[in-house]
Amino acid sequence: MKRCLLIINPYSGKMKINNELVDVIKILNENNYSVEVSITLNHNHAREIAREKENFDLIICSGGDGTLNQVISGIIDSNKDVDLGYIPSGSTNDFANTLGLSSNIKEATLNAVNGKSSYVDIGKFNDDY
Repeated sequence: MKRCLLIINPYSGKMKINNELVDVIKILNENNYSVEVSITLNHNHAREIAREKENFDLIICSGGDGTLNQVISGIIDSNKDVDLGYIPSGSTNDFANTLGLSSNIKEATLNAVNGKSSYVDIGKFNDDY
């Protein structure tokens, strides 16, 4: 079984991930992933979680653009080579909309485990990516 780290900002957007969390975990389990869920507790906590957690085959972020930014920064800080999935659940989800990613939580979860991987350019400004 593969390991998935699910990092969730439960206050993002209209908090819609909270009502579908069991469905997300079920989809991941059905796709041969054991899941560890980490809930962000404060600003920059997603970055800390992504930086400190080890040995995952997949990290999935659920939140808005800010949460995604923190998770990306944490992965880069740690020099991990891990795939990143995104469940956009923020207010505007500019990044997801630009890439044409689904804002439907179940569909985004399926895309994270079964979708096609692609590389995205990352910029750096001071210590943030």
